[in-house]
Amino acid sequence: MTAGCVAFKPGSVENAAFLQRTLQREDSEFRVEVAVPSREEAARLFDRKLHWKGIQPVWLRVENRRDSSAFFLPHIVDDEYFSPLEVAYQYHSAYRPKLNAALDGFFLTNAMSREVPPHSIRSGFVYTHLDLGNKQVCVGLADEAGVWRDHRYNFFVEVPGLKGDWKPHSWEDLTRGAQFTECDEAQLRAELERMPRATTDAHGRKEGDPLNLVLIGSPEDLQSMAACGWNRTERLTTGTAWHTFRALVSGEEYRYSPVGSLYWSGRHQDIAFQKIRHSIKLRNHLRLWLTSLKYHGKPVWIGQISRDIGVRWTLKTSNLTTHTINPNVDEARAYLIQDLVLGRAARWWGFVKGAEAAPMESPRRNLTGDPYFTDGLRAVIELSAEPVKSGEAEFQKWETPPDNTHGY
Repeated sequence: MTAGCVAFKPGSVENAAFLQRTLQREDSEFRVEVAVPSREEAARLFDRKLHWKGIQPVWLRVENRRDSSAFFLPHIVDDEYFSPLEVAYQYHSAYRPKLNAALDGFFLTNAMSREVPPHSIRSGFVYTHLDLGNKQVCVGLADEAGVWRDHRYNFFVEVPGLKGDWKPHSWEDLTRGAQFTECDEAQLRAELERMPRATTDAHGRKEGDPLNLVLIGSPEDLQSMAACGWNRTERLTTGTAWHTFRALVSGEEYRYSPVGSLYWSGRHQDIAFQKIRHSIKLRNHLRLWLTSLKYHGKPVWIGQISRDIGVRWTLKTSNLTTHTINPNVDEARAYLIQDLVLGRAARWWGFVKGAEAAPMESPRRNLTGDPYFTDGLRAVIELSAEPVKSGEAEFQKWETPPDNTHGY
């Protein structure tokens, strides 16, 4: 269909390098495989830079082992997915009908089939919104046409291309030669309460934002943050700083904009996440550091969370600007608890002492001079890579916030 159409030279799916990164899940009824090409890989395959349009193809392969048909539900992968012809239309030309037909044919032919007949295999792409670094892909298969009882297979896919601090090899680098202490409940609480109340600057001389967060989970568990809309951040470089500036001026949702470095135990954050709220000026962001503790065999991370509510000029940063944080840092802490519990990413949550109270009438200040007040408690949340059923996340009655809201 593309012969003679010089303006469109797509690649071959069969020889695509991204298929070497395929993830799979299977049971007695289905075998499901998923792979996500990088921006560059997708551009070579489709001969178009789909990421410039905010489009990301996700490759699926479904083996139906049953005696009845199954039906693929793209809405579960992305409830605002792009249809194949919709993607092709982005590249149509009013004066080149043959090119338009070639584009339509290629995107349609390579789309995932809606029906998977019994004892058969179907593969193809569903066209989703662009995610970098880590992408949640939930594949849904309905029993039969008109019957909406579905089977779901959840994947967290590492997508190459994000220039972040955290990379697939980061876990090995962090833990190489490390000695971990397995804690019971009493020891965990005692160790967390002994940790410093706040982050510092690079020299450890000045206090920054409070260490008001503890997450418990493996790298796989941390990926559940993506299911709740949290994105990993990019490294602070000249390029990402310029991208951030453009986003501030234009109001763009730069979901991966870098955060400044804060320090604990002599090192800047091991990993950072953020959740943009309509604009880069408004975001929730958190930083995490791996500790030497484990709880029920899972790593323990100490962290800091705050909510950006605006941007202001300052002489305390190299780019002369900084985000202003919500002075009530406990509100950002409560938001995260709600987000992870309602997003079914938390097994349990509770509070320990440690950050030390700072009243509203006498706030402390972070490194850029923003005031903040807090009840002095740290939220402790155990994450789960597998979705936690609604209502099964438990509240640990360790410490109770003064307003008795259990973090809500």
